[in-house]
Amino acid sequence: MDQRSSFRKGLYSDHAAKVIAACNWLGIDWGRAAQYDKLIREFFEDGIRSQQHILAYGESCEIVALFELWEHRVTDFPGLAGKIKAVIKKGPLLREEEITKNNRVHFD
Repeated sequence: MDQRSSFRKGLYSDHAAKVIAACNWLGIDWGRAAQYDKLIREFFEDGIRSQQHILAYGESCEIVALFELWEHRVTDFPGLAGKIKAVIKKGPLLREEEITKNNRVHFD
């Protein structure tokens, strides 16, 4: 039995569960963040290695970190929960490799 593979499986499934919990806490049920759980599972279970899958894991770490940090303390800071949710719902900034001429801002 390969202990590394079971450790990896446990690690990604724990992370995927945290992504779902974070999206529920933030009220995210559509858009890119709502796809992170699916993309992470496809990456580890099906071996799909696309740029979208790799970016989804990295971006999901940001949401999980915010969730873990603020879930139990956000009520100590009035208005912060709404601000966190608004920023996360806007989605991540586009990574350099995602920018194409179709979504660049032109100042003509």
